[in-house]
Amino acid sequence: MLYSTIRYWWRGWIDEILLDPTYHFTYAGFSWVKPLSYTGMHFLFLCMAISALLVALGWHVRLFSGLFCLAFTYIELIEKSTYLNHYYLISILSFLFVLIPTSGSFSLGREKKDVAWWAYGILRLQVGLVYFYAGLAKIGSDWFLHGQPLQTWLQAYRDWAIIGPVLADSNVALAMSWAGMLFDLTIVGWLLWPKTRRWAYMVLIVFHMSIWLLFPIGVFSLVMMAAATIFFDPDWCGTNTLKQEGTQHLKGLSWLIIIPFMLLQILLPLRHHLYSGHVNWTEEGFRFAWRVMLIEKAGFLEYRVQMNERDRMLVHSPRKDLTRVQYKMLSTQPDMIVQYAHQIAEHYKEKGFSGLRVYARSKIWFNGHASQTYIDPSIDLLSIDMDMPRAQWILPQNSVPK
Repeated sequence: MLYSTIRYWWRGWIDEILLDPTYHFTYAGFSWVKPLSYTGMHFLFLCMAISALLVALGWHVRLFSGLFCLAFTYIELIEKSTYLNHYYLISILSFLFVLIPTSGSFSLGREKKDVAWWAYGILRLQVGLVYFYAGLAKIGSDWFLHGQPLQTWLQAYRDWAIIGPVLADSNVALAMSWAGMLFDLTIVGWLLWPKTRRWAYMVLIVFHMSIWLLFPIGVFSLVMMAAATIFFDPDWCGTNTLKQEGTQHLKGLSWLIIIPFMLLQILLPLRHHLYSGHVNWTEEGFRFAWRVMLIEKAGFLEYRVQMNERDRMLVHSPRKDLTRVQYKMLSTQPDMIVQYAHQIAEHYKEKGFSGLRVYARSKIWFNGHASQTYIDPSIDLLSIDMDMPRAQWILPQNSVPK
């Protein structure tokens, strides 16, 4: 995360993503989260970098992991269009580092040589949930039967010498899809079994490095290669031993936080079963559920605004108001489409218009399926309650991949 923080600053993303936009897509219940001033945001990133370094060195880990978690999570809450699964994972792990004794061997602030069994158990559970739910989510028709979206993504390499035509073959995409699903579902078991652990970790490195080379997914592969070492024996580096009976370090208050927190992590990825419609299409329950690399969406969106003062609808294009990343995500994210409709309504209210109704004209291309209308164009977006099932205002998917 030290590298990631420096990279974020070096590429100018503090300004581009957090400071330059005139509008931010916030999460439900967090509309009050706003960016700081230019100086404040850059100072916050400096504090994050220092905190990440001190956590890596093992100096007052609980304190600096807590500071890092607060700063990092605050930054992620500012802009929903930049949500990534591994950013969510970093917030979770940095939070757990506040509750779990982690500054043992090779640390400036060494706490104890022996590590209680629950510390490993909690971290193994959290990392294992990422793999398990990622694999479970891949058991679907697009991934399982059609090799999508890998087949679409691999077309970008068709011009590569020798290997390009192989990667562009639909059967290769299907084989890779199956391999990815089986990897996610079984890798934790192979890592936990001492007889297969070494080979399993070698496979894990090959898998994540291949993903990192082929697809632009940021530091996700690096995070998972580091996190997977939690499945090694505690003495793999020749120092710590696992203390089966040691629970004295976890205070009552910590248990009261950790147990419901981990239950939430187990249940949250299953919440999409409460909703009608396919989660990959409606994205209802998609975030915070480890549904990794499952969809490729591209869309077109404009709004039509009706008001009492005019007979004809106005066409409002969000392209002129938003950044490239914001518009790309807006055109494919139903909750953001509704959220921005309210922003448009506020804009016209300030100009004195009344009786506002806002409709979406949207097209979406999804996982190799034929392009189709996404949001019901007859629905006034201002009338939508976000507790309303999305299947009532998102049109059903009506094709299979080509």
